[in-house]
Amino acid sequence: MKEKIYNYMLDIGYTSEEIDYIINSYPICELTEEKLYDNIKRNYEYFIKLEYSKEEIIKMTKSLPQLFGYSIENIKQKIQDIIDIGYSKEETIKMTKSSPALFGYSIENIKQKIQDIMDIGYSKEETIKMTKTFPSLFGLSIENIKEKIQDI
Repeated sequence: MKEKIYNYMLDIGYTSEEIDYIINSYPICELTEEKLYDNIKRNYEYFIKLEYSKEEIIKMTKSLPQLFGYSIENIKQKIQDIIDIGYSKEETIKMTKSSPALFGYSIENIKQKIQDIMDIGYSKEETIKMTKTFPSLFGLSIENIKEKIQDI
């Protein structure tokens, strides 16, 4: 089964080193080989369906290997939750391409970060615009965001 995983991932475009890193990452390493293969295949095909490119999927999963541990329902729900905040589907897809960590944040954390940015004087529209351009802001502390804003 491990050979099947390697061959599938090599066919997609991963290197052997990238495959080793991904399949040995927690919590991916806790899955059975059969479950891991099914998840990789299922999630890869789902991201393709959402119009992520092969290269974008490889980049995202190298950055966040646990994407192969998420259910399709979890991925769909996270995208919908972000859309419900005020982003378009296209913006949400673009944001997750550049910052796949968004899939790992709770929606409460994302909403709180938006509120924190608004609390320092930005409107919701300005905050949405900022986070569309720099979705990595969701991973920073509010103190770090304040420092970055002061540096501008």
